[in-house]
Amino acid sequence: MFNKNNMLIKTFSSIEFALLVISAIAITSIAGTVVPQGESLQFYAQQYGGKPAVILELLDITNMYSSYWFHGLLLLFCLNLIICTWIRLPGVLSIIKKDNLALKTKRLAKDSEAEKLTSKLPYDSSNLSLLLNALGGCSFKKAKTSGQECLFFHERGAWSRTGAYIVHASILLIILGALVGKYFGYKGFVMVPEGTSKSSVYQRGAGHEEIPLGFEVYCQNFKTDYYPNGSPKEYKSDLQVLEARTPVLNKSITVNDPLKYKGVTFFQSSYQAIDNEYKLVVTKSGNSNKSEQIRKTFFLHPQSEQKLDGLGASIQILASSSDGHGHGPYKIQFTDSSSSLTRLLNDHEQITIKRGEAVFTLNMAQRYATGLQVVKDPGVWIVYAGCGLMLLGLYVSFFMSHIRVWVLYLQGNKGGEVIVLGKTNKNTMKMERLKEKIIIALLQEEKLALRRM
Repeated sequence: MFNKNNMLIKTFSSIEFALLVISAIAITSIAGTVVPQGESLQFYAQQYGGKPAVILELLDITNMYSSYWFHGLLLLFCLNLIICTWIRLPGVLSIIKKDNLALKTKRLAKDSEAEKLTSKLPYDSSNLSLLLNALGGCSFKKAKTSGQECLFFHERGAWSRTGAYIVHASILLIILGALVGKYFGYKGFVMVPEGTSKSSVYQRGAGHEEIPLGFEVYCQNFKTDYYPNGSPKEYKSDLQVLEARTPVLNKSITVNDPLKYKGVTFFQSSYQAIDNEYKLVVTKSGNSNKSEQIRKTFFLHPQSEQKLDGLGASIQILASSSDGHGHGPYKIQFTDSSSSLTRLLNDHEQITIKRGEAVFTLNMAQRYATGLQVVKDPGVWIVYAGCGLMLLGLYVSFFMSHIRVWVLYLQGNKGGEVIVLGKTNKNTMKMERLKEKIIIALLQEEKLALRRM
């Protein structure tokens, strides 16, 4: 057990120390928000000048939330919460577990906040059942009888005294979750060209460490829409998760709709056109039976003839031009066993070519690589639990109170007396309403013949 009189313990458990550490965390967090994080020294030199840039790097302000001194501030704050709780919580628990029927009745009767009800009828133990009936709505379950007096006790919300310590625990959980996410998670990035898969990502920051995923993410298709002025409107990636080359999950993601798998989240972040590469989707069906189709995707280079395997034909891009986005129209040459023909098609335009008993449907577009921001945060559920616990602690702290009410029935100088005393740690009005409710219930019991003094 800590020695409460130890100067170091007093310092670490003080509110002043907590406010100092919280202020330091707040100020450094503001600095970490104002100063861009994770950039190069050249970037900071351009922004702030040579010497300030070096100072920022030396103090690790450019990587604030990963710095050891920022983690040191969090550790000091955690120590403050732990020591404060360790010292004060036992006293709170002793109040919660206290035997409130052990209260001296003379002390209760003399309390300045006690209200006295008197009766001309003398104290009679047979009236205890009447008293209990009058108090029944408030769950007075404990009673102690001694001579010509009987003490009843009602209590509610005793555990509300722990609200502040629930908040302490929630803060510790949130910090723990953040640290778990920091040291056991990662933030990465990967470019996945259409028609390919990636089994690893590259961590953001210095070094760009390669991180294996343990599975593959395959980009089936990428599509972007544009505003009339040419700026991107929306872009979408059709992704597939592969385990041992076997598809286990398909999802189309947009900027605000990521893919989640095994604790890893893939966000649509960016895209990049792949120079001189085009995607061709070919569907072959028969004139008589169009339900039997063969659909395949090919990736083409200009001027190079590409065999359409399994379709009995080949195709070659003779020329391509720009429409402002690096797309067609494209001039293509389609060749099968009988002859060749030349056609012109626009980006994402679907054309049909009939060759004997076969019908070919072609759709061509620029090939893209989708840029995915990849986040793994194993501490996120700890943070969520901490946030839930904080909401509980705040509710208990602000909206619940520990209310205690004693009702003492005894023989007075001129007859029976009933003394009602209420105590609370907060929300006095709520306690007064409960006490008044009890007094009214006692006054309404005609056989007790009580009246207020």
